[in-house]
Amino acid sequence: MRRPPISLIVMTLAGAALGMWMTVEGMHGRILGVYPSIDRLWLRVPAILGINPLYLAWPLVVLGTAWFGALCGLWIKSSWGHKAVLIVGLLSLFYLGPGTILGLVALICLHLPATREWIETAEDANDG
Repeated sequence: MRRPPISLIVMTLAGAALGMWMTVEGMHGRILGVYPSIDRLWLRVPAILGINPLYLAWPLVVLGTAWFGALCGLWIKSSWGHKAVLIVGLLSLFYLGPGTILGLVALICLHLPATREWIETAEDANDG
């Protein structure tokens, strides 16, 4: 079995950290009715649009937990893993602030040559 590239490990760490952060923050909003820190950059946009930020708690939980499924799909070398990480990574860019940075790190690592080669060899193995 071929060793995973460092870029895949960095992407996994960034995605898992972001997923955990989003999940915990969303659950905190759902259970307690308030986010851990009210001065989050991403909370300003819904407030400007007149949307109650607590309405975004469940989508935050769903997107946060989707990170874990997408990363697992990539690590088990499933054909949908790359697309799933790409989708949750792009959606996570809207989680403004440090979440955007972690999402960018994950997307950059996803498209580095070492990661792409690892994914392509995994897809070739699944086809044969």
